[in-house]
Amino acid sequence: MAIIAKQVDFLLNGYKDPTTGALLNGGKVKTYLDGTTTLSSVWTDRGKTSDATNPIILDSAGRAEVYADGVYKFEIYDASDNLLETINGLDYSIITENKISIGDYGGNLAAAIADIGLSEATLLIDQIVTITADATVPSNISLEKTRGGMFTGAFTLTINGGMTGDMDSAWFDVNVIPAISQVELPVSIFYSFHQALVGIGSNHTELTLNQLSTLTQDETVLTTTNLKKSITSTAFTGAYTLTINGGMTGDMFSQWFDSSVTVAGSPKITEVYPEMFGAKGDGVTNDTIAVQSSIDFFSKVVLKNSYGIITTLTKDVSGFKLFGVNEQESSIIPLAGFSGDVDSDGNFILLNLGNGTVSRYFNEIRNIGFKNSNSIPNITAIYFNRVNNQSKIVHCNFKGLERGFEFINLSLANIVYANKFRSCVDICRLTGNAGNSTIISFNYLAGGRIYLNDSMTGVEIINNVGDSGAYVFSDGSSGIRGTLISGNRFESNDVSQPSIELGFNRTTRIDSNFFTGSGIQEIAIDLVSSATGQNASITNNSFEGIVTSFVRSALLNNKLSVFNNKYNTLDIAPTTPYDTNRLLTTTEGTASSDKFLQVGDDIRYVSKRISTFLSGGLSESVFTLTTDGTRGNYSVAVKVHLSFDANSTAVAVGNAKYSFCVAHNNIFSPTNSSIITTEALNTAANAPTTRDITGLTASIANTTDSVLTFSLNPTLVGVGSVEAIVEITVSYAQYAKDIVIDVV
Repeated sequence: MAIIAKQVDFLLNGYKDPTTGALLNGGKVKTYLDGTTTLSSVWTDRGKTSDATNPIILDSAGRAEVYADGVYKFEIYDASDNLLETINGLDYSIITENKISIGDYGGNLAAAIADIGLSEATLLIDQIVTITADATVPSNISLEKTRGGMFTGAFTLTINGGMTGDMDSAWFDVNVIPAISQVELPVSIFYSFHQALVGIGSNHTELTLNQLSTLTQDETVLTTTNLKKSITSTAFTGAYTLTINGGMTGDMFSQWFDSSVTVAGSPKITEVYPEMFGAKGDGVTNDTIAVQSSIDFFSKVVLKNSYGIITTLTKDVSGFKLFGVNEQESSIIPLAGFSGDVDSDGNFILLNLGNGTVSRYFNEIRNIGFKNSNSIPNITAIYFNRVNNQSKIVHCNFKGLERGFEFINLSLANIVYANKFRSCVDICRLTGNAGNSTIISFNYLAGGRIYLNDSMTGVEIINNVGDSGAYVFSDGSSGIRGTLISGNRFESNDVSQPSIELGFNRTTRIDSNFFTGSGIQEIAIDLVSSATGQNASITNNSFEGIVTSFVRSALLNNKLSVFNNKYNTLDIAPTTPYDTNRLLTTTEGTASSDKFLQVGDDIRYVSKRISTFLSGGLSESVFTLTTDGTRGNYSVAVKVHLSFDANSTAVAVGNAKYSFCVAHNNIFSPTNSSIITTEALNTAANAPTTRDITGLTASIANTTDSVLTFSLNPTLVGVGSVEAIVEITVSYAQYAKDIVIDVV
């Protein structure tokens, strides 16, 4: 093997006049030993068999192919012998390792391999090499390609050694079948992407995408191949399917595929971005195809920007995730002319999940803004089609929509958490068992309704903040069961719309909510349409600024419980109650501060708790109940539980009493009341701290409407105080339905 010199690379690439920037046509280059004025030889071949002229004459492209050995000083002149540049210290020292040119073997690859044998050597591919039979380059031979070198021939070339040199141009023409064992390879060394996949086969290889690849047929990237994108421009084009089962790394935020490519497979990645498919992400450009392509390709799509779309995005799998950076920057915006799939009310859908037949699980939408910036009418953001279970909507922002989201038909155990809803007609709709065990919690609701349409069990609406009239609504004839509405804040500015309005319901719990009617809302909780409601309870809530009724309920509400609530401010007394025959009013103090409820005529059990300790000077406290004369005879029982504090011994004996009176025809006054019993307090110094008064009963022949009045008129002296809990049971002979009222 010959000892060879190094090519003078800066002359091979074309020298430019430093004063004009033009290629130095006809320029002259003198070569010296470095640091001297002694001329030093260069050669026209690697084997140093033919000296080049000194000075070297450059061609029209400012090029010269010469080879050097040693450390040189170069002086470059123009064609008129004007010195342009002096370059010192260029090291082209002789190559001591075994390196040989394929040209030394007349371009015969087989001869070169045979001559090198088992020696470690570098074979320079510096010309066209035609292979005439299948050939294998062993691992002891490293190939180094220079500009202009290439393999040609319709045979298999197996390369087991290293590959260096010019990696930006093709090593093989279209006919060569390469088989390469390399850890990393750029796609640019192959004639085509198809040839690249053939060349690397099933070897574990990272294929760098450093230029545009045009697909000429359907292609499959194996699991052993990692595609690494190193260019910002598009990597793939061509109207074929590219199936990627291997890895994808590198620049993930620029375009990988143009719109002609169909991408499929199960890539070994964590997420994809619409930008990979050409999305602009400016909220104005139609990015529908790019966003849909990213959704079709992979199970997790991340939105970094705002994307305009003109038709419905769809996905029909389990475990799909659509995530954003945050709900302000990452958004989906319907553009003018938007159309597509529709929800149960005919609204156009932005994102449709599921196909309506096959069960889907664990889909999740997080940190996405659904913004109707262009005021497109009748838009629903997310539609969970039939049988979407254990899915999540988290930290999203819904703005200016007809409906935020809808679950339909047998969608179970879904979570809607920490979202924002602004200017939406419907926050959501749950239809046909769609809400079973669904939790809607910690959301901000600026207006809109939570629509519980029909036939669902175990919906939990908890710890949400609702203002601008946000409310919960149900009108289903098949009913909702086991609903929990708890820990919410409802701030209404709507006169006629209750904050909670429920149709047929069973075992509904409305607990620990705060209702403020802003001094204009007539009714806070309305169960009027609950024709066959059962076992509902309204407990531990706080009401203020309600004009007409805190709670209103209709006929046949079985076992309704209303207790331990707080009623702070009632602006006016009722003038036109829902139905005077079914009006239950609790009164404490003067008429201007009346607090009352409207309930059905199934009342059986009523409990009133006077939470303010009674002290000297408190006026008479009255509790009244209007009965229904059409329901026949009834019986009444009263139980009083007293709690005294340590200072109660100063109470005057006989000055505090409990009287239970009955008057007919809606008339009550001391002159025609029938006093059933008067019970004086035992206020001796050794009085017990608690006392129960029982056995106060009466049977009433009821043929007309009646008013029952319980009166507490204490006169307490000193610093003592007493708390009383009074329970009144009204039992109609022909009914056995219960309502519990506990007023705090």
